[in-house]
Amino acid sequence: MRPPKEHVLAIDLGTFCDNKLMESALREVKHKYKVVYLTDDGHKLKDAAYIKEGFTTPDFFIKDPHTRVANSSKGFWSWMVTHPGDTYRAYKWAMQIRDKINDVIAKYEPKSILILYPALSVVWLFEQPPEIPIYVLYYAPGIVSRDIPWLFDSQLRDPAFPLYKASKANVESGLEYLCRISSHSFRSGTTEEVFRSLHHVFCWDDALVPQLKLGFRGLHVHKAGALLSDGTQKKIVRAGNPVLRDLVAKHKNIIFVSFGTYGGSELLKPLLERLLQVLHEFCIAHDHAVIFHNGSGLVPPELATTIHAVDGYVPYEYIVPKSKLVIFTGSVCLQNISFFYAVPMVFFPVLIEQFYWAKNYEYHTGVPYIDYQAPSLPEPFNAFLKKAMKRNRFVRAVSRNLHKGKSAAENILELIS
Repeated sequence: MRPPKEHVLAIDLGTFCDNKLMESALREVKHKYKVVYLTDDGHKLKDAAYIKEGFTTPDFFIKDPHTRVANSSKGFWSWMVTHPGDTYRAYKWAMQIRDKINDVIAKYEPKSILILYPALSVVWLFEQPPEIPIYVLYYAPGIVSRDIPWLFDSQLRDPAFPLYKASKANVESGLEYLCRISSHSFRSGTTEEVFRSLHHVFCWDDALVPQLKLGFRGLHVHKAGALLSDGTQKKIVRAGNPVLRDLVAKHKNIIFVSFGTYGGSELLKPLLERLLQVLHEFCIAHDHAVIFHNGSGLVPPELATTIHAVDGYVPYEYIVPKSKLVIFTGSVCLQNISFFYAVPMVFFPVLIEQFYWAKNYEYHTGVPYIDYQAPSLPEPFNAFLKKAMKRNRFVRAVSRNLHKGKSAAENILELIS
């Protein structure tokens, strides 16, 4: 009789991209271990291999009209950005996270814990035995604390735009700050001692970060490679959406546009309106069509002949190989898949690591990113798009790297076994 499988605990904070990347990291792990997946209650994990455990936002966040927080961890973090002084509600939420994490650890006694780096601060909430190794998966260079000299800090400070300042002060350091308010009830050890006890796993292709000067300072650092979704391993990927399937059948020259949760943001609205107009003109002149993911309500009727909004789930592994160009914020999910299929990109970055990737792409390809703070788009835009669409050596080289050797999922399994 075979011994029962050991448990591995996986934690993310509940954004769509986090969820997809964590599932990519677990692709091989779930075959050897029982995976306990701790995320938002709102996430519906399709894979029956996972044991689902969920965070639930406290009622006072949802019912209080002054907070207007969605019932999710993502809603909580968004609220933290705009309400940095309301430590009472933040403290109560931290307590609930602490209790849930420690209950799950006591219940399943996992052999290892995997955490996506945006959730790194929760390690100060653990009360687990110190022999349980914790692996932090970094899908992008990130700044995790104001108090720890971070590996990538100096190289990510440059685009000091307002959203970055807010998120660094409140989101990335929020839970850690709250932990210190009540340090007697949290895991013992100084911030740096806890940080040094972790295993830091870099999940990107080396070709994407050649100019990073890494000062490890005695940390446990491992390289896994870029996280790729299950769909990239399949020979046939279904559209899963009849509207998307019909558009792909009708149009040969597709530009795929996706801004994720920022599509309707007031922050991007002025430049986005101009972008859709010039894309419309380009499509008419050059026989192209735009598929705009989650673009309903953002496309004026007069542009709907060339700008086609498709809402809901869109398999990137289906649409990206059929596209001539991808225009997006720089999210790692879509970026990795675009590189995998060697499809050129235009970055429209919003978050700090997206600016890093966008500047890196410009450095290697000569294609500048679109700066949402700029008063206008690159001129002349038609020439800009034609240049961006040219397949270049850098994109092809990264694509080759992603097709050879062990996958990140295989390397992660080997690391924790």
